[in-house]
Amino acid sequence: MFLNDFFYILKENTADDSADFRIKINAQHSIFDGHFQGHPIVPGVCVTQIGIDLFSHLQKREFHLHKAKNIKFLHVIEPQQITELNYHLQWNQIDNNSFRINILVQEAEITYAKIDIELNDENNGEGTV
Repeated sequence: MFLNDFFYILKENTADDSADFRIKINAQHSIFDGHFQGHPIVPGVCVTQIGIDLFSHLQKREFHLHKAKNIKFLHVIEPQQITELNYHLQWNQIDNNSFRINILVQEAEITYAKIDIELNDENNGEGTV
């Protein structure tokens, strides 16, 4: 999990099947040493994992990626310029252990990512991307 290391929650608003978060990216994190040195960007896998971590935080148990239905990265997130982001999560429960999550990653008027994934809280080595 990246929570309280790669990113921090600044604000959290929840409803029955949705939540809005304001997060802060740790622009000094070692991930940026290799992605990319001199011109750091937030890796797409990290953008997705933040959404998974936020949902796990809400549910108070760890979830894992089961299926990546549709993931679109629309703009690059440069942590030296964009340190805070809004994450909007909306979900539907599939069964006792699985959820379908739609995630929007935005700041101001810019949408950085649209993510549609399925998560489960049992990692049986059967996840697909």
